[in-house]
Amino acid sequence: MRRENISLIIILLILTVRFQAASQTDSLANNQPKTDCEASLAIATGEFNAGRFFSLPSILSGCLQNGFTKEQKVRAYILLCQVYLINDNPQEAEASYLNLLSADPEYIANEALDPIDVVYLSKKFTTRPVLTPHVRIGSNVSLSSLIHRNIPLGETAGLQFSKTPTVGFQIGGGLDWNLSDRISLSGDLTLSRRGFSQTVRNVFDDDEGTAIPKITWLDVPLYLKYQDTKGLWRPYAYMGYSVHLRIASKAELLFVNVDPDPDGGQSTEKPTESPDVVFTEKQNLLNRSLVLGGGIKYKLGKNYIFADLRVMIGHSNLTNETRIYTNRDANFDSNVALYGFANDSYRLNSVNVSVGYIFPVYNPRKKGGWQPKGWLGKVLYGNTAIEE
Repeated sequence: MRRENISLIIILLILTVRFQAASQTDSLANNQPKTDCEASLAIATGEFNAGRFFSLPSILSGCLQNGFTKEQKVRAYILLCQVYLINDNPQEAEASYLNLLSADPEYIANEALDPIDVVYLSKKFTTRPVLTPHVRIGSNVSLSSLIHRNIPLGETAGLQFSKTPTVGFQIGGGLDWNLSDRISLSGDLTLSRRGFSQTVRNVFDDDEGTAIPKITWLDVPLYLKYQDTKGLWRPYAYMGYSVHLRIASKAELLFVNVDPDPDGGQSTEKPTESPDVVFTEKQNLLNRSLVLGGGIKYKLGKNYIFADLRVMIGHSNLTNETRIYTNRDANFDSNVALYGFANDSYRLNSVNVSVGYIFPVYNPRKKGGWQPKGWLGKVLYGNTAIEE
């Protein structure tokens, strides 16, 4: 029995030693490429400092194919750019810088850290995305701007009107077409719900009616955006115009029948609340508004998160003037008499707060065509225009 136990212990010890040896071998194998590539980079740097340039591409080629980290690739391609510029081979220098930007699209050559010839070379290139998609979600508050009042049936004298904003939502996405580093032409496609609350007092002498319209839209704003390009926090502002496609309209209606006590006592109130009343036919299909907004985006790796404040100022009448007192069958709308509700002619203004995510699609390339200089170059590109 003892011999069996001793044999089992010996077997377990042998297996443990073999497992540890295998683990150490795997660890060395995994670290070997990184160690070899760092050594290759050190050798290439030493060769460059010694003025022996022709061997550098072959020293670096293996690790550039497979092995370098992003930071090591940047250092290697900077060495190659310098070598090709010294050897009067601008085509290969430009190809090396494009490869650098492919490895790190957000790399910006710095005069304090990088060789001046590489800094000058960098000014010929951009990684600016042509299109930058984003998604957003948020809430809004809206309030109508009266064009003219449509009085419900009954006595018009003494009517009192009041409005309060209600909270809605929006969700959607869009694209920035980047005209320069700082200026973009942008468009969104957003599903939103907006509305407000309107109360009419002294209807039929003492009664009170309240309507809470809730309108679902497909918003298509187009706007010109100006944005900062440096730092973790990057503010932006924009202005444009929006078209709104009305999808559905409905409202909650509440009518309170107030019966005064003829003896001067407390009056009696009888509330009548409707289910959601559909009045899509009472709204125009298309509406328009001016768009003003701005926000700030925060760099998160290669992407961004952002917070946005947008004001939409209504430019057109939401109400279908031919359906104020009638339903879709062109018959009298009984809700006008039952709830004291008539759809006013109005524009709708809203304030929208959104958060979202931006994921740029980088496109490293050589700049082409005329590049603005001076003040215009600073406005459009921030000091990145090529100096002749």
